[in-house]
Amino acid sequence: MSLGSFNLQPAIEEFYATCDAMVVVGSRLRGNETLKYTLRLPRPLYGIDADPMAENRSYPHDRFVAGDAALALNELADRLNGRMQIDPVLADDLARARGEAETDMRGILGPYEAILEALLGSVPGDLIWVRDITLSNSIWGNRLPPLQGPRDGVHALGGGIGQGIAMAIGAALAADGRKTVALTGDGGFYVSLGELATAVQERADVAFLVMNDKGYGVIRNIQDAKFGGRRHYADLHMPEFANLSNTMGLPFYRVADASEMAPALAAALAVDGPALVEIDMTAIGSFARPFTGPPVRKVE
Repeated sequence: MSLGSFNLQPAIEEFYATCDAMVVVGSRLRGNETLKYTLRLPRPLYGIDADPMAENRSYPHDRFVAGDAALALNELADRLNGRMQIDPVLADDLARARGEAETDMRGILGPYEAILEALLGSVPGDLIWVRDITLSNSIWGNRLPPLQGPRDGVHALGGGIGQGIAMAIGAALAADGRKTVALTGDGGFYVSLGELATAVQERADVAFLVMNDKGYGVIRNIQDAKFGGRRHYADLHMPEFANLSNTMGLPFYRVADASEMAPALAAALAVDGPALVEIDMTAIGSFARPFTGPPVRKVE
């Protein structure tokens, strides 16, 4: 049973309200994932973390164990053996909450739901999924594609933009025959553009998906939502990615309509080595709901 990465959807908070307790293991409950620490979590709230300084760092704990996660959970399982009484409706309630949360999130995508479906229908189940800090990743890349293993996702947790190409190259070279797919924005892609030469030279088996809206989309959205649409330093001069790829000897595919995503991605995945897929967001259109940064709850 898993709620996935839909922690901020209303259906999940409603599900939490039905739970008798919560055990948080090795998670710091960051502000970005908890509506700036206003997400209502079950009580009592127990914490397990290898770092003693994690106690009460974001949410107050009713009890905290400083220790190794596996050791602590095994000890807890031993103590609960034969004493567990799991509500028979828990699994159905959890599955229902996750389904509602995913439906709600897909409603944000607009034309990009077709892009997501093409991705899910094309990539192998054991792919390595690398994401740069970018508008598309914040909306769906961090949540909707399912991953099979605990190390199959690579992401810049510190929030620094522009690491996507380098992380994808490293992941691809270490993937031992598995395919790597990297989701980046055009702005982040441009930060470390020179690393494309490394990808080609080392024949890193990675398909780069470049979401090109010709600028910093999230900055534009924030400026529109909070500063009256006064945009500054959000538009970027972008290269012609087809010409750039040609000079690198890099197979290139362009998507200007969601219907073109599946064949373009299939072709890129068939390449033995790196390939670049440009997704022209200026041609495809906008998300159904603009993303203006990590969600927060308005406190009355």
